[in-house]
Formats: sequence, C-alpha cells, structure tokens
Amino acid sequence: MSTYQPNWLRLSEAKTRIVSVLSLEEAGAEAWLIRAIQDQLRADPEGYAAQTMFRVQGFPTQWKRRRFPRDWPARLTPDRIDWQASTIHGLHPVTLMATDLFIEVSATAIGAGERPSADTDPDEQAAARPASEARIRTEVAAVYAEAAGQKAKPPNIKELGKVVQQRLATAGLGAAQIQIQKIGEEDAFKKLRRPPGATVFSQRGK
Repeated sequence: MSTYQPNWLRLSEAKTRIVSVLSLEEAGAEAWLIRAIQDQLRADPEGYAAQTMFRVQGFPTQWKRRRFPRDWPARLTPDRIDWQASTIHGLHPVTLMATDLFIEVSATAIGAGERPSADTDPDEQAAARPASEARIRTEVAAVYAEAAGQKAKPPNIKELGKVVQQRLATAGLGAAQIQIQKIGEEDAFKKLRRPPGATVFSQRGK
C-alpha cells in the first residue's frame, strides 16, 4: 500500500522539508518561509492569482472590499504564526477583523511533490536523480546566456525554477524550485536579471 503524499503541506511539514532541501537550521527555515509569504502574497490581486506556492483561507476575496489589505503580509512576524496549527494571525478577508487564518504550502513548489505511483515505469523512477549544485549552477548560467543571446527577457527568480527543472529533466535529473532559486539569488546570477520595473524596450533604449 503506497504512502499518502499530500499536494499541500502544513507549515510544520513545509518547514521540515525546507530544512532538508536547503540544509538550513530550523530558525533559518522559518525565516525563509516568512520571507516567501511576504514576497508571494503581496497586496496585488494579479500577483496573488499568479503565485502557486501558498493558499490561504478566504483569500484573495479581500480585494473585492479594499484595494490593499491593511498589513497583509508585510508586517508578518514570527509571533503571528502557529507552525503546528498551520495558521497565521491576520485580517479576515470579509470581516477585516484579526483572526487566525489557515495557510498551506504547495508540496511541488518546495520539492516535496507526490512520489511516482506503482504504475510508473521503473526506469523513469530511477532516472530522476538529484542534480548537484554545480550542475544546477551550470543550467542557471545557460538559461541566462541563452536569453542574452536571443535578446529575450531573462527569467525572474520566480520563473527560474521551472525553466531549470525542465532543462534538468532532459538529462534525467531533478531539483526543487527552492533549491534552484537559492542558487539563482547568488550575485553572479542576480546581476543577469533585469532590475525591478525594467522592460525589454527600456533596456534596448540604453
């Protein structure tokens, strides 16, 4: 009988996985998750709809009532989080009263997706080997080199994970998006991305 592998993880489960994937201490994993919540769940309806890392009870219905959630999630602090209950203390999207909101993390986004089923070809299961950090860096560099050569928009840090995962898959390798993004945040790659607000047109005009 196969073990159940959820598509959405509680905060405590996600924290344990991040400790493993990124080789962080528990406090570092908590800080990583808080920053990810702040970055992904911005006061922006389109941005919220586009993100696939988190789902929060009742959101994003709040934008039907106010243009911007008052302090969500920029002022999120550790004391507002119950890791075991998987809740965050914030404004309810309808009543706008402070309450505990249930939040979950995508298993796929942090490299903890469902395991291959029993029907999966054994050769395919064996083929997906974890990529080394050196190989990931090679693929990240190749992605940005190709974008520069084609004068195309280089992927931002949120897009980078999927692009590199696709390249690794062709070689029978795999890596979690958060691991790829961590490497993508290194100075050598950060400078290859456009600064916030820059466009193809504005950069060509320089």
